[in-house]
Amino acid sequence: MALLGVFPGFVDRGLRGGNALQFTGGSNTLTLEGTNWQLNGGIGIQQAGSLTFNQTDDQTVANTISGDGSVTQQGPGTLTLTGANT
Repeated sequence: MALLGVFPGFVDRGLRGGNALQFTGGSNTLTLEGTNWQLNGGIGIQQAGSLTFNQTDDQTVANTISGDGSVTQQGPGTLTLTGANT
């Protein structure tokens, strides 16, 4: 999944906890392209799922990442997490 542009939270679409992105189980990869992207809302990783950030540019993710899953950084870019992650 490549994120380009602004993505509003999907509370009205039934995702738990009002997360903009919700990953449930399995392995998932999120590729952040460029530096002009914005994601409004949290990122949920549930049911022991995993999320791999794979990007070539250095990125800072200020969104809250929550759940019982795992987060991995892959690729040559540096990933900085600044949100109140749980």
